[in-house]
Parts: sequence; structure tokens; C-alpha cells
Amino acid sequence: MEYIQMTLTDWVEMKQKLRRELLGIKQSFVRIGFMLRQIEEQKLYENDGYKSIAEFAKAELGLEASTTSRFISINREYSVDGYSEILSPEYAELGRSQLEEMLKLPEEDRCMV
Repeated sequence: MEYIQMTLTDWVEMKQKLRRELLGIKQSFVRIGFMLRQIEEQKLYENDGYKSIAEFAKAELGLEASTTSRFISINREYSVDGYSEILSPEYAELGRSQLEEMLKLPEEDRCMV
């Protein structure tokens, strides 16, 4: 592997860019959950002949039922006002896997995290 010299400024910028990208991933989880919630609540999956959101997500998006449920739960629990496309600022520092694990905790324990 070739050694690449980098300035301190380059290194700081790279770390900031990584943080922004990771935040973008969490934002995407919230947005995907929001869209899946809308499809489920409005039964839009019926337009294509599906019987459930899980059936739709598997056939159209390749998502397992548990993954679909997780996206929806992440949106419900961690989006602004519990129903938006935006991650609540208080969860911005947590990783996606941390958010998923927190779903398993009772509400009072989640508040402590």
C-alpha cells in the first residue's frame, strides 16, 4: 500500500466529511421509514396488488419484514415530532446500530441514553 502524506487540515476535513456522511445514513433511515409509514398508513401497496407493507417491501425493495418494521420504528421513535423525514437533533450523535438497539429498551431507559 502506498503511503500518502496529508496535512493536518486535510485530515480534519476528512474526519468532518466522514461524520457528515454517517449523519446522512441516519437521516436516510428516518426518511425511508417515513415513506414506508406513508405507504402503510394509506395502504398504497394495494395499488400494486400487495396485501401488506411487508409483502410490498419484500417484492419491490428486497427488504425483509423485520427490516421494514425497523425502518418504520426508527422513524416513529427518532424523527422530529415522531412523524417527519428529519432525524431529531438529540439523536444525531448516536450510530444507526445504537438507534436500532435502543428500540428494544423501555421508554424510560431510552430517555437516559
